[in-house]
Amino acid sequence: MDNRARDEGRIAAWRQQAWPEIVRESRKRKSVLVFVDEAGFSMIPTLKKQWARRGQTPVVRHRNRWFRKVSVIGAIGISADRKQVKLSIHWHPGEHVDQEKVVVFLESLAREYPGAIDLVWDNLAAHGGKGIRAFQAAHPQVCLHRLPPYAPDLNPVEGVWSLTKYHRMANHEIDDLETLHSRAEEAVADVASQPDLLRSCIRHADLADALWPSRGQ
Repeated sequence: MDNRARDEGRIAAWRQQAWPEIVRESRKRKSVLVFVDEAGFSMIPTLKKQWARRGQTPVVRHRNRWFRKVSVIGAIGISADRKQVKLSIHWHPGEHVDQEKVVVFLESLAREYPGAIDLVWDNLAAHGGKGIRAFQAAHPQVCLHRLPPYAPDLNPVEGVWSLTKYHRMANHEIDDLETLHSRAEEAVADVASQPDLLRSCIRHADLADALWPSRGQ
C-alpha cells in the first residue's frame, strides 16, 4: 500500500461520520450489514518468528518464484438485530477474482440474506463496471457503500486474512495448489467457527461502537 496516497483525514471522517450514518440507515431499513474483500493465499509463505533450539536457525523450505495462489472472496455479515456475525466464502484456486466472480458472490449473498443489505467494500476495479451495475439494477434491496482509497484497515474482513495468512498459515512449506487450498479452507473455517473472533475483527477496525454502543463492544 502506498501511504503517500492515503488520506488520513478522509479515513477518519469516514469512520466518524459516514460509517455511523450507514449504521443508522441500516437500522431504518432493517438491513444486514456486509463487508466484502478479496485475498490470495500464496505458495510463497509469510515468514514469522518462531521458537527454535539455540544455534539451530529455523529454515522454511519453499519454491522460490512460485506465484500460483488460491484466491478467495469473503464477507462478514452482521444480522439486522446485530446479534449474529458470520463469514461467507467463495474459493477460486489457481484463478483471480474478476468481476464475473464478484457478481456470482454477490448473487449468493443476496440469496443468503433475502432482505435488505448494506454492503461495504473498497474501490477495486472488479467492484465496478457493467456487471456490478446490472446486479444493482436487479437487486434494489442491496445498497453499495465505498470505503476511502488505501484504507484496508477499515474492512473487518482484512482481519480474517490476517488471522489465517499471517498466523495460522505462517511459515508453511506447501508446494502444491491442492494442499494449499485445503489448508487455507481449514484455517478460514476455524476463524469462521468463532463468532467472537469475527467480532474482534470488527473491533480492530474501530467500527464496533456504532454497532453495539450499549454493550461497549
